[in-house]
Amino acid sequence: MEDLRHPAGSSSQVIVRLDEGHALMADVAVKGGLWSTLLRPVAGGAIILLISMLLLSVYAVRWVIAPLAEVARAATSFGRSPRTSKVLRRRGPREIAQVADALNDMRTRIAALLDDRTRMLAAISHDLRTPLTRLRLRSERVREDALRTAMLGDIAKMTRMINETLEYLREDARTEAASCIDLPSFLQTICSDFTDTGHAVSYAGPARLPYVCRPRALSRAVTNVVENAVKHGSLVAVTLRRAEADHIEIAVADDGPGIPPALRDKVFKPFFKADSARQDSGGFGLGLSIAQDIVKRHGGSIALKPGEPSGLLVSMLLPPTPVLA
Repeated sequence: MEDLRHPAGSSSQVIVRLDEGHALMADVAVKGGLWSTLLRPVAGGAIILLISMLLLSVYAVRWVIAPLAEVARAATSFGRSPRTSKVLRRRGPREIAQVADALNDMRTRIAALLDDRTRMLAAISHDLRTPLTRLRLRSERVREDALRTAMLGDIAKMTRMINETLEYLREDARTEAASCIDLPSFLQTICSDFTDTGHAVSYAGPARLPYVCRPRALSRAVTNVVENAVKHGSLVAVTLRRAEADHIEIAVADDGPGIPPALRDKVFKPFFKADSARQDSGGFGLGLSIAQDIVKRHGGSIALKPGEPSGLLVSMLLPPTPVLA
């Protein structure tokens, strides 16, 4: 039919062939009606309205979510460092602003409580250690050997209990600045300190391994674990190695009686003392609690495992880059 289309006709033509030489052709005029006239502006307006609503919704959600995210970050950082002086900005909806005010007020009150506790610990340290020192000096002048030895032993036990409690409650280990140390030398020094006092403590591991940590705090954790091991075993081995995912493992193994599986999680609780051969004599049972707190504040974990062929193995797993809290 294309050869029958009239070139001067409209683009819309209806052609009906009558015979070989004749055809009927008609132009069809398509004119826009009312609906066609209104449809295009309405459709365009609807599209513009939808885009505007979408942009407003994104802005409104961001206006609400951004302050909430800041509140979450502030709460997380406050849980790790209660003494931080950063004040949460008051912005967003009224309810979120009220949450920010409450969090800032809570931070101020908790910081005041921590300051009060620090002053109380200083007072306890002075008020208890001074009479204990006088009592020890007087006990040393007792002429009866058996009585003098018993009195000095009790005084030493009380001193260890006080020091252990203060160590558990003190805050300076949590605010210590991080520095890079050589872990093998660090652990060998701890082992040498115990060897000098007559304990069989050995080190096995690489000759050099730099690591960023809080040295005094980590030394306290490892020392507590080794001290607990030498109390219940005759041979103690400190091992350093690289674990999976580039983690660093410090393992302390002894040949003592070990800990029953049912009590391995409980020994990390403050003031818990197991009624077994590994009962921590002369203390409040805070050594492993302090070690766990320090390791966790380095972003690591601590676990108790059965030793081979006997005894206990304490595994301290530290991340390659510690997340100091």
